[in-house]
Amino acid sequence: MKTIILVSILIVFAFAEQNEYGIGQSCDSTTPFVVSNFAVDPFPPTAGVQMNVNMYGTFSKDTYVSDISVRTRLNGGAWSYKYIDVGQTFKYGQVYTFAFPVTAGSTSGLYETQVRLESKEGSPFSCWDFSYHIA
Repeated sequence: MKTIILVSILIVFAFAEQNEYGIGQSCDSTTPFVVSNFAVDPFPPTAGVQMNVNMYGTFSKDTYVSDISVRTRLNGGAWSYKYIDVGQTFKYGQVYTFAFPVTAGSTSGLYETQVRLESKEGSPFSCWDFSYHIA
């Protein structure tokens, strides 16, 4: 019986960061891109592995997306940035999946990653946040 309870608790902790939207949570309360699913594969990652990120949602108004900013920090330190060009206008009601690779950190610690859609570099309008730990 103790084994069943222990296994159940471990399963709950393993999936604690997953919710109805996938991995992570929104870090922007008002956005013209409403995320309905956010997936990272593999999750949790191992050191230095390439993660495939999929951010799926619907545009609530006509919106130009210049780029995707992926910013990551280790143990609450300084942010490092990666930009992915998009250069596309999306129409009201359009459903879209932004899919791109991100390399997991290789140093032990807690990583926080924010994926932000931008109308121009440095002007985010949508944000999704997820964390992972490298042993």
